[in-house]
Amino acid sequence: MEPRASVLVTALAATALASCARSAEPSERAAPSAAPSATAARPVREPAPSEPSPSAPFVAPLGEAERGLVEDVRRTPGLANHAALISEHFGAATTLAVQSVALGEARRFVLLHRAHGAPEPLLLLLGAGDALVWEKRRPLAGIVAASEHMAITGGPHGNLVIFFCETSTGLVGQRVWGRDGDVLMDAEVMGPTRCDALSALHWPGRGFLVAVATEDSAKLELAGEDGRNRWGGREVGLARWRASAPLSLAVDTDESFMVFEVGYLAAIPGKSLPDHVFAMRYDAEGLPLWAGPLDVGRISGRVSPERARIAVGRVGPGRVRAILPGTDFEVVVSSMGKVARD
Repeated sequence: MEPRASVLVTALAATALASCARSAEPSERAAPSAAPSATAARPVREPAPSEPSPSAPFVAPLGEAERGLVEDVRRTPGLANHAALISEHFGAATTLAVQSVALGEARRFVLLHRAHGAPEPLLLLLGAGDALVWEKRRPLAGIVAASEHMAITGGPHGNLVIFFCETSTGLVGQRVWGRDGDVLMDAEVMGPTRCDALSALHWPGRGFLVAVATEDSAKLELAGEDGRNRWGGREVGLARWRASAPLSLAVDTDESFMVFEVGYLAAIPGKSLPDHVFAMRYDAEGLPLWAGPLDVGRISGRVSPERARIAVGRVGPGRVRAILPGTDFEVVVSSMGKVARD
């Protein structure tokens, strides 16, 4: 399928969009005061990458946003100093889903939304000492009415990106902000499709890997940094996978990436089988590099789709660590398809 241009609003209209974004979000404000240094929820049990000094060039992260749940913002490192703002936005105490991306220049990009019910997303850009740089109380204003599935990541030139599945139509799109909080671009990533889970990461120099999982299929797209899609939404072969579980993405080499998902082997009538973790490797054109999905390990029992997101990260050239939070599952998978269990 030929890639198609899907830019809804290009960077050429950045000035007009920035004005609209500011008028649509009158509650946004900067907070110059600094706060004690801390980090947001970290499901991946790996050392956090060291932050460059404020004078160092921006370094885009190679990995998905860290995800977690927050029960009490006032006791959550990295967010406690913004508890008043967060409580004002979400009202009464509620469980919040959190995504967090560590960026260069001592910055962190954070998405919070209700874990149940209307999400009402809130975006925060935090700087040195977790001081608030800017906030977006209506980050999707003007492009979609509502979205239950979202994913954030860093981008080139210090830009910040949110991907979303529009609730009523299934449209998958993106919004890009510059480092100063102005909207630079809105773009369509995939046409209307069912969306049960959404994943995304920035692949520097190539674009953004975006993965959508449903109950009977999964799709991958490479959205270029210019907003133009590269693959046209490739179907992913998931013959043995539970497709409603989220896909997890990791770049293993300069020319390839891996996809992980929780699933199960062929069912035996009358017998409940345990879940496994499967992996697949693709090249920069979205074409498979392995003959089929690799079974990288068994999980004790069954895992519900909402708790089945594998935390993955590159730990060296051609090596990706995969962890299932809340379990003892942890492996390292090589580009050659070899599995090592720590």
